[in-house]
Amino acid sequence: MTALCRCMREGAYLSNIRLPYTDTSHLSFRSPDHCIPRVYQPRATAEVESLDTLLEKALNDPLGSKRIEERVRPDDKVLIVCDDLTRPTPADKIIPPILRRLELCGVRDSDIEILFALGTHRLMTQNEMKTKVGEAIFRRISCANHDAFDKSELRYFGTSEEGIAVWLNRRLKEASFVIGIGDLVPHPIAGYGGGAKILYPGVAGEETIAGFHVSFGLDPLNYYGSIAAPARASIDRLAAVVGLDFLVNTVLAQDSRVYATLAGDHKMVYEVGLSLSREIYGVPAEHLYNVVVVSSYPAWSDFWQGGKGIYSGATLAKPGGDIILVTACPEGLSKTHQDFGRCIGMRPEDVAKELAAGRFKDAIGAAIAVKVARLREQYRISLVSDGLGSDIARMMGFERYERVEDALAAAWAYQGPQDEIGVIPYGGHTYCYSP
Repeated sequence: MTALCRCMREGAYLSNIRLPYTDTSHLSFRSPDHCIPRVYQPRATAEVESLDTLLEKALNDPLGSKRIEERVRPDDKVLIVCDDLTRPTPADKIIPPILRRLELCGVRDSDIEILFALGTHRLMTQNEMKTKVGEAIFRRISCANHDAFDKSELRYFGTSEEGIAVWLNRRLKEASFVIGIGDLVPHPIAGYGGGAKILYPGVAGEETIAGFHVSFGLDPLNYYGSIAAPARASIDRLAAVVGLDFLVNTVLAQDSRVYATLAGDHKMVYEVGLSLSREIYGVPAEHLYNVVVVSSYPAWSDFWQGGKGIYSGATLAKPGGDIILVTACPEGLSKTHQDFGRCIGMRPEDVAKELAAGRFKDAIGAAIAVKVARLREQYRISLVSDGLGSDIARMMGFERYERVEDALAAAWAYQGPQDEIGVIPYGGHTYCYSP
């Protein structure tokens, strides 16, 4: 158990807090005198078996499914759908044993393709793709970015129960066996990532992703870490139509070690993995706080990712409380959603009306902005970020500070001196709940 976790569990406190900031850097701050920082972070886990061992066990005994080598034929066209670098899934370790089993089935490398499920994230570079799957796999197997904005790469799959026209990557039509690879972590709309979310909205077209986010993004509730998110049922229904033949999901500990690996039928993998993931990322909190400091790590590349820390902080902050978000955001707000930040700064009711009238070109960014804007109306939110300047912060209706100590001083001026504050070092994954 780490020192931070011991402090949280034993009710002690730290005078100096070290927050993860990027994959290679940390940010430290000191709380004011006589104020106890209560730290909430993913549960520390005992040493587990190696990833290779966990993978072999999962692939040898899949949930609700026969083994890959019992299902795949030599003439199959196999598509492996994998998440991108904004997710910590160790695809470079997961894909090789899958390829070995496909080879046993007689499937040729030329009949296998890896598709990165970007949603509307920016395209990955060649080096980023190589990093995600490993150099040997990158040289051996054809790898491609999903591009939600390229209509020529999409095919029509029908209409969802919500009335959303479903356009997905053409490779799903062309493949005869589809394997998904992802990670089970909290998510503000779907409750958790993982499961069939790798397809929907992972490899959907812009129109479909917009419909999905407008349908579920305007819901005022914060579903971060929830098992009852309405979007999950929609995701599963679509997968049943499209066909997700086999799924591998991991559950990671806070240090990115693999805590569990599950494989097989996507619904069973999600259901079993959900309970394991909640054991890691769900942290009991005896009460809420007037002031919460949260690092968005490991979601830090841009505010489209880093903003997840606000949802995490909202699970620990009292209504009207201060949430101080620490997020690096070297790529700024978003490379693909130019109106995202502007819409966050608007009244959520106004954005919702404009969306309903179809007046936003970027409906996806606007819909997500509504959820953030609703939290902005419920909490005082401030930023400590090297990648976001004061002008951007003000546009979103936030204050920006150079140091956490400066943001805490402003919170003190508004909330009054506090005996304790809540601290979430891994806000990109953590949610708090009442025990």
